[in-house]
Amino acid sequence: MENKNTKEKMFEIWDELIFLLEELINKYPTNKEIKELFDIQKEKKSKVEINHSRNNWLSIDRDIFNDFLNENIEKELILKWEELVIVAYFYLQEARIQGGTIGHKVGPVWSFQKETKEKYQGEILKLKYFSKTL
Repeated sequence: MENKNTKEKMFEIWDELIFLLEELINKYPTNKEIKELFDIQKEKKSKVEINHSRNNWLSIDRDIFNDFLNENIEKELILKWEELVIVAYFYLQEARIQGGTIGHKVGPVWSFQKETKEKYQGEILKLKYFSKTL
């Protein structure tokens, strides 16, 4: 098993989150909030990747996600997002220990994910339990 650093792990989880958002858009193509969230996440990730000199990209294996793409995608998305918030927090703590200015780069990533999740998770849960397309 390959040991990945926290920065790489954070970006891989972020890739998976964006993949799940794409799938959610496919499931609810008329939902403007999900499309807005997807656009915000893509834009933010692109900027952060440049700022953090990301060199490795994750290729998403759709087969891994197939079991829950239709039934549990909303739940899986929120769980993945929570995982991203936690790993970003770990990355922030590592950055603080290292000193220098990296903490100033990582802190905004963690706070962005935390605040955005708090803002949108209610909408995602409403889709799961109150959508007319189910």
